[in-house]
Amino acid sequence: MVRLSARALAHLGKSWSSLTPLTDEDFAALQAAGFVDEAASLLAARLQAYPRYGFKDPRVARLGLLWRAAMARCGVRAVAVVVLRHPLSVARSLARRDGLSEERSLLLWLSYTLASLQHSTGLPRLVLDYDLLLARPAAELARVGAALGLPLQSEEVARFAGEFLDEGLRHSRFEANELARHPAALPLTADVYRALLACAEDRDTLDSAALQDGLRGWCEELARLRPVLLAADQGDAVQARRQRELARRLPALEDELARVYEALREAQELAGQRQATVDRLQAALERAQALAVERAAEVEHRQLAVDALQSMALERAAAIDRLQAALDTSQGQQVAAESERARWQAAYASVVAARTWRMTEPLRRLGAALTRKPLPGALPD
Repeated sequence: MVRLSARALAHLGKSWSSLTPLTDEDFAALQAAGFVDEAASLLAARLQAYPRYGFKDPRVARLGLLWRAAMARCGVRAVAVVVLRHPLSVARSLARRDGLSEERSLLLWLSYTLASLQHSTGLPRLVLDYDLLLARPAAELARVGAALGLPLQSEEVARFAGEFLDEGLRHSRFEANELARHPAALPLTADVYRALLACAEDRDTLDSAALQDGLRGWCEELARLRPVLLAADQGDAVQARRQRELARRLPALEDELARVYEALREAQELAGQRQATVDRLQAALERAQALAVERAAEVEHRQLAVDALQSMALERAAAIDRLQAALDTSQGQQVAAESERARWQAAYASVVAARTWRMTEPLRRLGAALTRKPLPGALPD
């Protein structure tokens, strides 16, 4: 929808920022160029996929004749939601995003708004104010649901208010009466905004006789500004040529963008696979590190056991050395004792063999009696 609208404006030598309202001749040129057929085909395809279909594009306000003709061919019941935002907030946003002056931005707001009112005449419609939607989302959604003939689901409304709406997206806020005092704003702009704000607050309706009379007068006043707007649009000619060139190159750019998106999708999928591999390797590394810590602790424990065994072995070796020394001493003493015993046995044998042995036996018996111990070598009685 957005691309088709952009190409339609570019075909007329205009862009979204052109100030001059479109004429019946412009619509006839678009119809002759096949834009109505293309819009009807695109809309039919959307409606086949989505029985209830809505789209938002500010360009539709200027190309209302084109899109209403497409809707008529499709036989759809259309409902128009005229979105209202304070003109000074719009000017602030366009200055920040596109570098437009306040004067041009306020004229754009006026041109777009009057075109949306003209081209939605005869349709079921309502005005939805941006600031009121942020302030009371449930009530404003109820107004939209009533206009569309759709019941609201309280859970979805709560989710929309809590998750979708973001107060941080509103970068500026102005009071209604600030517009009338602003040097860059026409009195006409202030009149239109006040009237639409009354509709958004349900103090009036778009189809009231007073507002319809006002709309005719506003459009006539804007028409008197046409020479001024045409002159201002001359400075936009370079941008319009760029828009036409962009429209000519748009199909190729869309194809290239589709290829880029596909490549990005494949890259993201590959990145996901690689991340999964990295995660598995990281987990394996962490397990290996934990096992290494356990093994290190086990090695340290075993080393302590080895050190204890070595200390015990050294103590036992020292004890063995002491025992060996004692054994060696004992064996030496045993050898000496054996030698002494052999000497005494030899002496004894010599004494026994002596003749005096029997001669001294009475003395030995006397000594044994005195000591009550048998004498060594005493003969039996």
